[in-house]
Formats: sequence, C-alpha cells, structure tokens
Amino acid sequence: MDLLDFHTHGYHSYSIHNVIVGKETGVPEQFFSAGLHPWYLDVQKMDLHLQELQQLTCHEKCVALGEAGLDKLSDTSWQLQMEAFEKQIELANKVKKPMIIHCVKAHQEVIKLKEKATVPWVLHGFNQKAAIGELVLQADFYISFGRALLQADSNASKFIPQVPIERIFLETDDAEMPIKEVYQAASERLHLPIEKLASILHTNFDRLAGRRRQL
Repeated sequence: MDLLDFHTHGYHSYSIHNVIVGKETGVPEQFFSAGLHPWYLDVQKMDLHLQELQQLTCHEKCVALGEAGLDKLSDTSWQLQMEAFEKQIELANKVKKPMIIHCVKAHQEVIKLKEKATVPWVLHGFNQKAAIGELVLQADFYISFGRALLQADSNASKFIPQVPIERIFLETDDAEMPIKEVYQAASERLHLPIEKLASILHTNFDRLAGRRRQL
C-alpha cells in the first residue's frame, strides 16, 4: 500500500502538498492544503490573501485548510496572527474542511480557539512533552508526527504510543527525506507492521476528509 504523506512542502506521490498563500501561487496538480502561515502574514495584503485562500479551499483537490495557527517565536505581530487564524477558522467551518494547525508555544491559546471549530483539527509536526499532548488529545485533535520520530529519545517518540491510533498521521513537512523513513520509525514505536500502519492512516484520512478520495 502507498504511504500517505499527510503534510509536505514538497511534491511527492501520494501526499498532501501545503500551499502557503502569499508565498506561492498556482494550484498543484495533486491534492493539497492551503492556508495563511503565521510566518508570512502581510497586513497590507490580508484581504487579498484571504480571497485567494477562499478560492483555493473551494477547489476539488483541496482537502484541508492550513497550515494555519499561532507562533510565539515568529516576528509577526500577535494581533495579526490572531486575526488571520480566527478568519481561517471561520472559513474552514464555512467550507467544511479540516484544519492543519501550526502551533509554537501557544498550545493553550490554540486549544481555547478550537472551541470555535465545527471541523476536525490536526496538530502537525508534534514533538512536545506528554503533558501538552494529553491536553491536545482531550481537546479532540488529530496529531501528525514527522522526522522527530527518527530520534528514539524525542518527545514525539515517547508520546506516540499514548495516542489513539485513529488520531495519528505521519508527515515529512519541509524535510527532504522519504516518508517511508517516518513510517519505519512509527512502526517501531507502535509495534505495528508498516503495511498495517499505512492501512490505518489511510482509513484515518478517509474519516477526516469526510468521504473516500483517491490520492
């Protein structure tokens, strides 16, 4: 079975490419997500970028909105980050597509804002301590893990066995590496054959997307 790369900035087969509105243009030929990333927000072009995002999220190959979220280490003003994130939450609810969440040192704020969501949220690139992971799970997030799983002593490697298997995705994000390496690491942490893991994550995606899609 093909190995789904849930979130990538590259162009790989059987993957969901992330379009950062305001940084790149055009519509990928493959399935994709699209969002206003907190690093690249432009107050002067916010309305224009939101219009572009709305058009992209209505495309048949757009399976999710994001990555969007909050980042306390970003130079972008907090007020602008909050404005952009809340508007994207409203849009995701409107178009009924899940959100891929970028979160750096703002988990309490993101969890609070999830109360406004009517669609599923996926926290991507998780590599936090178990206490944060438990809060995220209590708030009913899906969690996507990436290259941190390759380190046996990482927070991600320690926490992934505690995550219900139906809440897990795997990704390469911006790492130049085969998604198979992430699956191999997850297979070891979860004591599951890669083929079984791939099948489960495919089912998770079908559930998240709301209907079966041929990636």
